[in-house]
Amino acid sequence: PWRLEAGGRRAPSMPPIEAAPAPGDPPVASAALTRDEVASRGDELLVVGSGVYSVKGLAESHPGGEFFVRLFGGRDATTAFVQYHRRSFPAQRMSTHLVAPLSGEAVAEDAELLELAAAVDTIIREAGGGFAPWTYYVKAGALLLAAVGLELGMLVWGRNVLGSVVLGVLFACIGLNIQHDANHGALSRRPWVNTLFGLAQDWIGGSRLLWAHQHVVLHHIFTNHHSKDPDITADPLLKLRPMDATRPYHMWQHLYIFGVYMLFGVKVTLLAISELWDFRYCAVDISPAARRYRAPALYAKLFFVLRFFALPLAIRPVLHTMVCLAACLAAGGFWLGFFFALSHNYEGVRFHDRDDGGAGYTQMQVETSSNVGGSWLCFMNGGLNYQIEHHIFPRVHHGLYPRLQPIVRRFCEAKGWRYTHFP
Repeated sequence: PWRLEAGGRRAPSMPPIEAAPAPGDPPVASAALTRDEVASRGDELLVVGSGVYSVKGLAESHPGGEFFVRLFGGRDATTAFVQYHRRSFPAQRMSTHLVAPLSGEAVAEDAELLELAAAVDTIIREAGGGFAPWTYYVKAGALLLAAVGLELGMLVWGRNVLGSVVLGVLFACIGLNIQHDANHGALSRRPWVNTLFGLAQDWIGGSRLLWAHQHVVLHHIFTNHHSKDPDITADPLLKLRPMDATRPYHMWQHLYIFGVYMLFGVKVTLLAISELWDFRYCAVDISPAARRYRAPALYAKLFFVLRFFALPLAIRPVLHTMVCLAACLAAGGFWLGFFFALSHNYEGVRFHDRDDGGAGYTQMQVETSSNVGGSWLCFMNGGLNYQIEHHIFPRVHHGLYPRLQPIVRRFCEAKGWRYTHFP
């Protein structure tokens, strides 16, 4: 092989230096590995750039904790790394965990994402690295105390429909304001803080493990992809993709969609139990490297079922109790479903198969998302009304999105990208 020197002279390239594997890593392979081979060894390998790395090695050396790394076992984590860290992957520093080169074309880092990250870097650095300020924890504490207090009060003094609806909305607000940032690693640079607050997802009836698989591994990487984004492929009752066949009942979708939203809470709390047991969510296998989190997730789900369903019904086994529990799930599901629909399924957003138009990753994230409202709704809904900014910078606390939005919008307009914001 040859390389080109200054002045046009050709000189032989030096062979790459092979680093010895770190203790506990798989042995360095003598030949390149294909993506299929990596997928078949998802408990120990993942891809970043043009290299195949040890899951164990990267997980143990990751300052943000092992959880996120293990979710990508058997997969390509190139885009996720750049998106979450806002910089290139440190291949030289991580070379001790390199197992083999990747056979075939590598996923390139999106230069426009790095360019935009540099444009907002000053604001993020001045705001403590983009993590949550102390004032955020006042809001988080108030939401948690209100939810726990109301649930305990109704358990002791009896339930009513209005209180149950309020509890459902509080559960939704915990999901939007607390677990969402935490399970994106956006609250703190300390992994235990993100883990602790991330378990709020299990407290309100969901699952941190299932959510991270569906949201971080699938939805954020394949936003509005025809077949790979579970957010637009999961419900046959709704036509969320323009390329889907129109069924006769879809003509009434604008009416019954609100009822479907109310069922979202049932899906998350109950129907997901079998998927957690099967270790397969949204018809996609969860990484075998994350199997260590399965048992704790099942215990957390069992605790919720006993606390939220069994205990109230044991104390007051009457129809009224069942109605109140259903009202709580319906209210929370509606609140979440309504705002999710505004994020990626509204007028002006793009649906794709990742290679139409040749758009880069960042452009695709911008054009498959839409914003609504401003800073007040950002405070109430955990910044998820700023979906464009969130999808570009998921590991930035939502309180910064109103400050980043003007910069992101100017950047997109200068690139000629479609930027959809409903004031």
